[in-house]
Amino acid sequence: MATLATRARAVAATAPVLARVVTLAAVDRVRPASSDDPAWVPPRAEAITPGWMTAALCREHPGAVVTAVRPGDGSSGTTARRRLHLDYNDVGRAAGLPATVFTKATPSVTQRITQAVTGPVEARFYLHLRPHLDIEAPRAYHGAVDDRRMTAITILEDLVATKDVTFLNPTTHVDREAAEQLVTSLARVHGTFAGTHPPFLKSYGRHWQDAFGLVDVERYFLRCFDEAGDLLHADVARQGERCWRGLLSSIALHDRLPATVIHNDVHLGNWYRTADGRLGLCDWQAVVCGHWSRDVAYALATTLTVDDRRAWERDLVARYAEELARAGGDRVTPDEVLLAYRRQLWGALGYWAPTFSPPRLMPADMQPREISGEMLRRITTACADLDAFAAVERGG
Repeated sequence: MATLATRARAVAATAPVLARVVTLAAVDRVRPASSDDPAWVPPRAEAITPGWMTAALCREHPGAVVTAVRPGDGSSGTTARRRLHLDYNDVGRAAGLPATVFTKATPSVTQRITQAVTGPVEARFYLHLRPHLDIEAPRAYHGAVDDRRMTAITILEDLVATKDVTFLNPTTHVDREAAEQLVTSLARVHGTFAGTHPPFLKSYGRHWQDAFGLVDVERYFLRCFDEAGDLLHADVARQGERCWRGLLSSIALHDRLPATVIHNDVHLGNWYRTADGRLGLCDWQAVVCGHWSRDVAYALATTLTVDDRRAWERDLVARYAEELARAGGDRVTPDEVLLAYRRQLWGALGYWAPTFSPPRLMPADMQPREISGEMLRRITTACADLDAFAAVERGG
């Protein structure tokens, strides 16, 4: 992957996808369409008609009709997120259908390019995989995918209305109990799908290959080392090229390991807490098939303060190993988990280094720079503490 020839092949393979995404996003913008067919993907939540929402939500309630769809608050990043307020006829109200729902769509070019890297998989995750998981996570009412336009829409429960949740941010403090919940939830995901590869999910390696084809990841990864300065741990800050080689080695090592379904983007901004204290995992838009060590390394390095990680990580690694076996996954020792964790720290750095100074093809407001900087500080400190160089360069 590091060679110019490899990058050229990746660009050649993804260039037609990029051209199609740009063209079709422009068409959607200048020639907006609408339909009541629930299989159709609205370009944005504001394009959803009452008829479309009726077909999506009311199919199990004969006679129920959505009479109005009113946009509420929202935000935009790698997807466009919007709360919708719904009105029903008498049958719909009597059925107890939701008064609000939460939508995720991909109207912009940059959001569709992100989908070109991940694949429009979130809707499929909620429809096909979420029902099998015994963890706290949102439930979907409906999803639709258009692979040609590289766009999708997911209609989710409004967690604020259903569970009075608090959405966490990447620097929310996580106490020991929450950290244990976190690794238990990940173990249940990984154990539930151990040895499976749903056909609509990319592999972790393919995910990176597509990213390399659409964006010069190496350039922005290394630029971070010029711009982040003292945010990076001193033992890592002066070694950008070596860190890049560490990332490539970690990807190669990863793809030799047994696969399961992994969330792939488990920083704390993708977790929430319910009113009764349960920790839940959302934003499944980057889900892929890969080894569980990706999620473990990424989660422990980013969700915990440096001091808490140092104090708890061996206990949390041991707990993860125990919970993974209990959930039907690999039977591994804590030392084996720790080695795999050390090797995959580079993948966490690979996500956050380009986020600090994002390419033009990435949404500019994906993460505030101060958040990206804190994530870089935590990850590079973990790399130094655990000698992540040795883990990929000398086999441990």
